[in-house]
Order: sequence, then C-alpha cells, then structure tokens
Amino acid sequence: MSPDQSEITSKESISRQLAYTAEFKSFVGDHPGTLTKVRVMIKALLHDKKGARAEESGIVVEKVQPSPYFKVTLADKSFFVKVRRHIMTGENLEEFRALARLKEMYKDNPKVEVVNFQLAFTSWNENYFVAEWDDRLVKNLNTYLRELAETSQQTADNTALQKHVKDLGSRVNEIARQLEQAGFYDYGPVNMAYDPQTDTIILFDILFHRQNQSE
Repeated sequence: MSPDQSEITSKESISRQLAYTAEFKSFVGDHPGTLTKVRVMIKALLHDKKGARAEESGIVVEKVQPSPYFKVTLADKSFFVKVRRHIMTGENLEEFRALARLKEMYKDNPKVEVVNFQLAFTSWNENYFVAEWDDRLVKNLNTYLRELAETSQQTADNTALQKHVKDLGSRVNEIARQLEQAGFYDYGPVNMAYDPQTDTIILFDILFHRQNQSE
C-alpha cells in the first residue's frame, strides 16, 4: 500500500531535492550504510546490459531493463530503483508528489492502486527514484491488453475474453480522462499495470504539471 501524505517528508534546496516516506526512513535506519553501498553498486552496473547483477554484504542489485532501472534486494525486501540520466530536472520529486496526489485521488476506489513510492533524490550528480518492488508491474497494461487481444483471435469461443478486453479498455480510458482533467501527464496503458487476481489497475511513473504543483 502506498503511503499517505502525513507519512511523507520533503526537503528542497538549490543543490538538492529529497522526499521520502516514514517507512523508508525506518528501513534505512535499521540497515545503516545500505544506501551508500547500493549507490556504489548501481554506479558499477549503470552501463551494463539488462540482467547484469552484483551482490555484496547481503545486498543484491540487478539491472532489469536496458534503461538504468534496477531491482535492489536486502533483508527479504526488494525495491525498484530508477536512475534518471538528466541531472537536476526535478522529475524525481515531481513523480513522487504526483504519486502522492494519485494516492489521495483514488483512496476510495478499491479498483485503482498506486505504486508504493518510497524515495526521490536529486542532486547535481545523482538522480534516483525508489519504489517498493511489485512483480505485477513487470508487465504493463499495454502489453497485457495486446496479449489478450492476440489470445482472443486464436480462441474459438472468445466472447467473454473480448468483453474483458473491451471493459478493461474502457476503464483505462476513464482513468486517463480523470488524470488529464486533474492536471497529470505522461499517463497511459504503459504507465499502468493490471492485477487479474483482484481486477485492479495499478498506476506508476506518472507526472503532474509543474504549474499545478502549488494548487
């Protein structure tokens, strides 16, 4: 479950932007020195191919995409870490705040979840966004819908499957309409995932227009 606004701390200066949850602060406090080790390990894998892996002191770091996206595992807990190439753009903090807004926006909708965001950090030479790892996000909704459509074409009695694809597409369109109206951008099926077990749509990697940040 993603954090509430009351569980978030945010700090900004000319040279640094930082936001984190109480949960993440507690975890880091229980594992002193972890952040420094993880940063060094990620830097060593930054330009490696997908699947590159490093392990040290019980910490496992794996590059999960050709882009600088990583899975970091420690003490039976895993995190998704995104390293943005552009320094001091403010996107990490924007994404963190946007997800917090989304959490509030959909708090009464059991069929829409928001990724469990944990940390956003930007300085002149480092740029990280961290969320709790969620296996459901490995396949985005765009891929899920495409695979369903392909399966439907190969299935003789596909009425129920076609209805599911249509209904899910309608839900995606409605969420997109709501996000646009609320001032969000960079959204769509590639920024959503679907949990067929709970019939839930999960939102991630969505931004909010800067001019609306003070609203």
